[in-house]
Amino acid sequence: FGSGTRGLPAVRVGFMVTVAGRGSSAGLTCQEQAGRGSGAGLPITVARNGHKTGTSSLHKHKCSGLAASSTRSVLSYFGKSPSKLKLPNKEEINMITKMAVKYVSKDLRSFQSIAGEGFLEIAQCLIDIGSRSGRVDAKELLPDPTTVSRNLKTMASEVKTKLIPELKLNLSEAVGAATLDMWTDDYRKIEYLCLTIHYIEKTWCLRERVLCTTQWDSSLKKTGENIKSAVIQSLRKWNSLYMMFDSIHTQYDQIKDILVERSEEHRLDDLNNNLIENIVKFLEPFKQASDALEASSKPTLYLTIVWFKRLEMHLKPSLADNIIILELKAKCLRILKEKFQPHLLHKMALFFHPKLKSLKLLDSETEKTDVRNEIKKLLNEKHRSEVFSQQEDESQSEIGETAENNNKRKNQDDLKDCKKRKKQEDLFDVEDSSDENLEPEPDELE
Repeated sequence: FGSGTRGLPAVRVGFMVTVAGRGSSAGLTCQEQAGRGSGAGLPITVARNGHKTGTSSLHKHKCSGLAASSTRSVLSYFGKSPSKLKLPNKEEINMITKMAVKYVSKDLRSFQSIAGEGFLEIAQCLIDIGSRSGRVDAKELLPDPTTVSRNLKTMASEVKTKLIPELKLNLSEAVGAATLDMWTDDYRKIEYLCLTIHYIEKTWCLRERVLCTTQWDSSLKKTGENIKSAVIQSLRKWNSLYMMFDSIHTQYDQIKDILVERSEEHRLDDLNNNLIENIVKFLEPFKQASDALEASSKPTLYLTIVWFKRLEMHLKPSLADNIIILELKAKCLRILKEKFQPHLLHKMALFFHPKLKSLKLLDSETEKTDVRNEIKKLLNEKHRSEVFSQQEDESQSEIGETAENNNKRKNQDDLKDCKKRKKQEDLFDVEDSSDENLEPEPDELE
């Protein structure tokens, strides 16, 4: 250790670096400064592995009974570097390009679909399978469109099941925002509407989740009400199902005539128009409930329990129901009771409605008593708040009156003092004016 610059100690350390190999046995010594102006030299000695300076004598030593093949290389302790993916040659690249052109031409796909993440993932998956299994027939490997459609619904249900708790957890404190995106397909000129939710997790990570993407009716104006209606219909499946079945039922004869002209009437063999009519009647109350609860120009809080009771009555079995409708009603009634948990505010809203204030829609007397007690509590709190506010106003008024009276009294005292001083000045003025010798000169008057 020595004295460094600015009172800092300098450290002097020596290193010995041994270079393995044959050749010159001369050692090489160099001095390297540890830092500019430090004055502390760092000696580094580089020694060549030779018969004078190294360990060449170890080459003459042979371990008995040790095979030469068992000696491991130093590089083996560091592991092997990952092998690079094999790149296709120029001819293969040209062939893939031609096949991509045929793909977008035959299937009428956009050029950008080649660069899509989904396309790249399935292409890589096919390549990986081919590398393991060898040459296979693509028709045997790729699934049927019906299978894809069925699995799409299953995967969407799984994603939705995972997404709902995540959204409830992160949006419970209203720390999120929703954005809408509308665009038009450049080739088919179809308009789309997309709803995305943005929120920040507790770990301060920004997340984005696409809730729905739906086709936009180009005949509609892009107003707030029309966009809201489209988003709600996309998020609520029973409305879209209702409109689809209702459209098929009302236009069944026209659809049949068109299929007959095309010689495709066999498509209606498994279609029961009476069953479709029953499904439309089953879904219609759900459509009415959603339309009533989404109103924005009038109160709807009290309608929550009203429509719950109506749907509960609608889902009770009837003698005119067939087996399919009975199964639908039983399943929907179970889901309705599991999902709907009325809040105390919904029950209180019934009390404030003139026709529902008797609370007959509530099931038990306990619920009715809780609602009345809560309303009394709120009224008492409001009354106490008003009384306190009134007392505070009166107190402020009294303080204001006291201050005003004090100001008046002070003004009166000041006025009396002023009059008193005025009398004294007048008295002095009379005495001064009686003395002729004290009359001021013109310069003093100026």
